[in-house]
Formats: sequence, C-alpha cells, structure tokens
Amino acid sequence: MPRRTNEFQQLVVLLQNQLAGDGVTVTESKMLVDMQTQTPTEVDVCVEMTVQGGIPVCLGFECTAEARPATVEWVREIAGKHSSLPVTKTILVSKSGFTPEAKKSAEAKSIVTLTFEEAAAAEWRTLVTSLNERLRIGSFTFEPRSGSVTADGGPLSVSEASLVRRVSSGQEMTLRDYVLRTLHRRDLWPQVFGDWVKRENRPDSFEFNVTVNPNEPTQIQENGGSWRDVQQVDIRAAASMNSVPLQLTEARFGDVNIAYAKVPNIFKGNDGSAGHVIVSLLAEGESAMIEKASLLFPPRGQNAAEVHDMTIASQPGAPPGERS
Repeated sequence: MPRRTNEFQQLVVLLQNQLAGDGVTVTESKMLVDMQTQTPTEVDVCVEMTVQGGIPVCLGFECTAEARPATVEWVREIAGKHSSLPVTKTILVSKSGFTPEAKKSAEAKSIVTLTFEEAAAAEWRTLVTSLNERLRIGSFTFEPRSGSVTADGGPLSVSEASLVRRVSSGQEMTLRDYVLRTLHRRDLWPQVFGDWVKRENRPDSFEFNVTVNPNEPTQIQENGGSWRDVQQVDIRAAASMNSVPLQLTEARFGDVNIAYAKVPNIFKGNDGSAGHVIVSLLAEGESAMIEKASLLFPPRGQNAAEVHDMTIASQPGAPPGERS
C-alpha cells in the first residue's frame, strides 16, 4: 500500500465528490482478482461504472509521491500488473511528474499520466450530450454497376462470369467476385470514403468510380480460353450505408477524453454472426479532436473477439469535435 499523502487523499476526495453516485463507485485500495493467477491484487483507486448498453468500465489509478519523477520502470511495472486485471483504463498519478522515457512508454501503452496538480484540476464531466445528436456509426456495402478490364496485348473479350486467377496461388474466381473483393481493398477505402465525405449531406446511397491496379500478378481468361495479364480495372459501383446512432458515455481525465458505446453489429457477415460491437474513442487536446478509435467485435465460435481501427469523419464546415 502506498504512502497516503495529503495529495493522494485530496485526489480520492476529488474523485468521490465529482464521480461517486449515479451508478459510479470510487474505492480506495480496491482489491481486484488477477485473471491469470486468481489472486487478489491491490489498485490504489478504482472508479467503477456501467455505461450505456451494460458495459462495465473500471478506471484504475496508481499513485506515487516520490520526490523524483516517476520512471519508465514504474510505468512498465504498473502496465504489467494491470494487464491481467479487469481494468479498462489505467491512469498514473505522480507528485513529481514523469521522466520523458516514462511518458513515452505510457503513451505507447495507452496509459494516461498526470501529476497530482493536473489530476486535481481535471474536469471530470460528461461531454457528449451534444455529440450524441450527431454521431453515427455506419457500414458500407458495394454493388458493381459496370466496368472494364485492361490487359496486355490489346482488346479483351470477357464477361462478369470470366475467370480471374492470382498467379502466385493459382486461386480462381469470377470477374464479378474479383471486382467485389477489389472494392473492399484497404488501400481503396480512403478514396471511396473521401468521395463520400465531400458529398453534400452525405447520402446513404451513391455511385462512384475507381481505377485500380492489381496488388499482385493477376490473369483473366478470355472467352476464347487464353489467359491474359491484368493491367488495370475500371469500376463503377453503387454504395449504400447502414448506420445507427452512436450514443456515447464519456469521461474526461486531464486533457484526455474516453468514450464508450455499445451498438448493434451492423457489420455482421454472411456467416450469421450478429450481437453487438463496442466502440471506444480516445480524444486529446483542447479542441477535443478524436485521435484514436476502435471497434470490438463479438467472438465467432471459439475465436477471440476482433478489434479494428475505426475512421472518424468531420462534418464539412463543422467546428472541431463534431463528427459523423
């Protein structure tokens, strides 16, 4: 158990006064069960709550009142300790601040670092009342409308049922299936998404054009049976968006905002998986610009849950902090 300095006690009182109640519990010297060893492990302060959708959130505070700045070794020690505890977010509070190496290590591990003064000055409040009227999470689906293939050796005679194969693996598919897979290539997403962002009112359905080159040697079979090397594919496709409101619950720690929401799994595939996905956002800076976002998908069968990065789009002409 750490020395209970005046600063530490003031922090505990601050958290209790500003957060306790309305389903939020602040506990000093909370004993949490290590998920690997099943042994009780002490955390200096725990702030526990349940956010929208029944998602449990546990904020774990570890504090030090040493006269010297907290070291990278201390950060690594706490990171290792919390890695097997049911802690959603780790916040380190040091009376004397942190060494540059310690702050860099904490940032890499998504750990918040604060001095006692910064923690005392933090505005622990809900910031998403207005944002919840604007935020939505959406999933695009694509349908090819028309297109053409350019291959070596001049004009090409093909149909959407023509076979396409990857030279390295020999994998074959129809031209239609190849186009559908191409439309979901990660490197094309910024182009398609950027086109949608620029459109007025951001419609739920629109058409777009893309020109792509194969990302690996690819051949297409002509109607006569010969194989030709694909050089370029021009596609016109229709896009439709399925979206749901993103009702966030958010807390502020110093200059960092953390928000959580649980939404229906509008990204479910053809395997029948449904359930919900958990959205988490991390924002930093006075303008509340969202820096990081991720989606936690439900596990499929015996597989682990999937985590994916998420793109946040600014509304055209909107001030910082307004997102779609």
